Amino acid sequence: MRKILLLSCIATLALTEANAQFEENFESGVPGKLTQKFLSQETTWIDFGLSAINVQKPLSGDNSAVFFNGLATKETATSLETPVLDLTNPEIVLEFKYLQREKSPAAHNNLTVELSNDHGGTWIKVATYGITAAEGITPVISLAKFRPGAESIIRFVSTQPKVDAAYPIVIDDIKIYAAHKQQGFGRENVAINDINVYPNPTKGVFMISSLTANFDVSAFDINGKKVYSASFNTNEARIDFSGFPKGIYLLKVSSPDFEKTKKITIN
Repeated sequence: MRKILLLSCIATLALTEANAQFEENFESGVPGKLTQKFLSQETTWIDFGLSAINVQKPLSGDNSAVFFNGLATKETATSLETPVLDLTNPEIVLEFKYLQREKSPAAHNNLTVELSNDHGGTWIKVATYGITAAEGITPVISLAKFRPGAESIIRFVSTQPKVDAAYPIVIDDIKIYAAHKQQGFGRENVAINDINVYPNPTKGVFMISSLTANFDVSAFDINGKKVYSASFNTNEARIDFSGFPKGIYLLKVSSPDFEKTKKITIN
């Protein structure tokens, strides 16, 4: 029995390694296996312990990558880039942990995920993220529709506007893998139709991110009355419930391929 279990564990590990195109958890320091590039004024990615303002602990393990903030006299942007990767598998997925606390509505950074198929000559925007809830989010992005190739690069670009220092962006546990076979990352079968709703709770404004570029959103109050409906042709939608009464609402997010229900709390 022990022999069978051992062989099963070895097979699972081998399958994970075979389908993991890239992994970085920053436990050995930032930038790890990524390359840091300054796209404008030098505002840098550093280890968690050096400047994790208003963030109590790393997102995973003992270290995370933190976008260091300063007083910006102009907009700054710095990227972390993967090495060249073969991303031709049609089930290829990018997953990572992300956190950006809100300091004020006017003072926050943005993280943009981009893909290049020509060694950084041109970049395709994959997704953009702003403020999250205190615990952060874990985006899972299907890359197939962005047509990655045999020599692709993924980069994470953190942008700080020309304002007083915002709270840092924190990222961790970057994984690029084939979704249909992935095991060992806490998801035996990754649901590539998953959605994220953040921040939650919220004062009114929140985001819905989906791996599907077209989806519908309906909202219902605790009495089951529909109070909102809209359609979106993007992966990320900004929704404003600022004028709604405080309380819990049910969000139904649907497309031809899936239907999900999430709760959102308006404080």
